[in-house]
Amino acid sequence: MGTRVRITYFGMEGEGPNVTAAKKHAGVKIERALSGDYTPLALVWRGHVAIVAREPHSGWGYRLVHVDGARRQSLYLNGDGDGNQVDAERAARRHLAQDAWDGSETDEASIIEHEEDRREFRSWAAHSVAYKRARDAGATDEQAYRAGCAAAEGSIGAGS
Repeated sequence: MGTRVRITYFGMEGEGPNVTAAKKHAGVKIERALSGDYTPLALVWRGHVAIVAREPHSGWGYRLVHVDGARRQSLYLNGDGDGNQVDAERAARRHLAQDAWDGSETDEASIIEHEEDRREFRSWAAHSVAYKRARDAGATDEQAYRAGCAAAEGSIGAGS
């Protein structure tokens, strides 16, 4: 593999086999950043707030604003790294559901819209409840983890 050139061109990074290609790459990224929608979305669930917004360099992501006024400083980006709006909103909804979880319920939070995400939430909540119950009953961390895994598996398909 040959040498790669990395540049910053009008504030945007570009990469390519030579300077011309790196500038072109940066230009494509600049064009993408200047097009499309930048309208943010505020999601509110049980007193917790997530702001889903677009950032020119990384695309769509979200920030959480906590009830106590503290704000997490980092922008949560999508795991796949493409920063698209749909995935950012889905991730924010899942995060809100977990942050606002009361520690005992195992059915899905209505803030979550996609069935796959609802199943994931039910599984996570069932695991968390079973883990806590087992630890409270004197189980070791490993035993409680296994109890949580069994409960999570049992929740798959529940509530569908």
